[in-house]
Amino acid sequence: MTFPRLAGFSLAAFTLLFAPQTGRAEIQSFLIDPYYSQAILLVPHYEISRTGGMLGGFTGTIEFDTETMADWTMDVTIPVSTFISTHPPRTDAVKGPQLLDEPTYPEIHFSCKSVQKKGDEYMAKGTITICNVPKEVTFPMTVKGPKIDPFGNSRIGLDGSFTVNRQDFGLPFDRKLPGGGPIVGDNVDIQFQVEGIRGTRGTKAPDLTQESAPEAKPATPEAKTGGK
Repeated sequence: MTFPRLAGFSLAAFTLLFAPQTGRAEIQSFLIDPYYSQAILLVPHYEISRTGGMLGGFTGTIEFDTETMADWTMDVTIPVSTFISTHPPRTDAVKGPQLLDEPTYPEIHFSCKSVQKKGDEYMAKGTITICNVPKEVTFPMTVKGPKIDPFGNSRIGLDGSFTVNRQDFGLPFDRKLPGGGPIVGDNVDIQFQVEGIRGTRGTKAPDLTQESAPEAKPATPEAKTGGK
């Protein structure tokens, strides 16, 4: 028995068409959970210690192949308004016109499109934009998960740190100590912890306006004021 030859269709192409597909990328998208993501900023102070504060309110997405841990893209936006420190005057100064200038530059942005595995860690390369000035950074990062939370959502955790020079972003603040040294150093150490969450029904995560801890409920004006 013979079969008619199909023009332009070889046996090799026929085999590839019906062969089982392996090694295909399984790209999954995680929304950044603002309730469990933060960045700590530390700068040298008086040349004897370090001081700083914390940023929160992260929004954005993390996408990568959960099977091969490759093909990463990450996009994060951080409101400058969320900066807080242990000293209110410092909080105001950092958000003020001499430094981050929140009214003019209300957001810090980070994007990453290159993550390579090296041993137990990953080397990430991305761009951080502060006061509308972009700078490339490369840093080690640990990745944990995905893990399933008590609500059936898939979660991942990212943990890393890098250092930037505040002068590169036009943040001088060059006041000196009586002996001539800087009151605040130039190098800013940024340590971040980020959680990404993915819903069980497709790539869209659950409504993040709802608190994700079982015992917690979203705060309401009535709850804060006791109903008054």
